[in-house]
Amino acid sequence: MIWLTVWGASTCDDVCRGFANPEHDHDPPLLPLKAGAIIFTLLWTAWMMWWGGSFSSASVVILALCGAAVGYLWYRAMRWQFERMGMLPRKDDSSRAS
Repeated sequence: MIWLTVWGASTCDDVCRGFANPEHDHDPPLLPLKAGAIIFTLLWTAWMMWWGGSFSSASVVILALCGAAVGYLWYRAMRWQFERMGMLPRKDDSSRAS
């Protein structure tokens, strides 16, 4: 048995601290959704820059901030919809499984 695959088997403090902390757990079902939100943000921002036609620094900064907000809202909406459809575990279910 490899000790790296057993949770809590190691007594190291610095290396294994992240494994015992649940906030560092990565949720694999959400990775494609997060990647999609990033791609959506980049495409939306690029489209708005092209459509607006102005590439001044103020316009780029404002559109980048708006793109980040739109991407975050898109992520939250899609996560809510996927949880509602049963494609993702609900937040309540994941806390009971721990």
